[in-house]
Amino acid sequence: DPNSDRDIDLFIELASALPSNLPLVRLWTRGEAEWQCRNRAGALTVSSDVGGRRGILTGYLMQAASAPPTTVVLLGDLLWGDLEPAERTELLERFLRAAAGQGARFASCPVLGYASLDPLMAAGFRRSKRVIHTYLTFWNGLQPRSVPALYIDVL
Repeated sequence: DPNSDRDIDLFIELASALPSNLPLVRLWTRGEAEWQCRNRAGALTVSSDVGGRRGILTGYLMQAASAPPTTVVLLGDLLWGDLEPAERTELLERFLRAAAGQGARFASCPVLGYASLDPLMAAGFRRSKRVIHTYLTFWNGLQPRSVPALYIDVL
């Protein structure tokens, strides 16, 4: 089962192992990880274990607002773990094949600076020239010294 408890354990482990010096790191509860990996609408999770080296990719399928509607897969988490470059490429290929098998014709992935994009570039992903400007307001009155990173979904 691609959305097994073992995958959720691996997701939590690899997400927790991201360097703490990244400008934005998400701490996942078990319930949140279950939602991300299997309970959200269109959830897609593919993991790899090759000789004890492990990695996992998560994402979800959605309908783009187009005529006719087109299925798109959005990669959410690139947790390559300790996979070798060729193993990362194979994991991405398996993820994309699974998405295509569910009707996806396009794929997209946010660039968040925590994971290598080499496998994506090799698979034909291209950087967008689009720049999104955001403004952040804290409704609780707190004003942090700086906010070095922000994550939003833009659909």
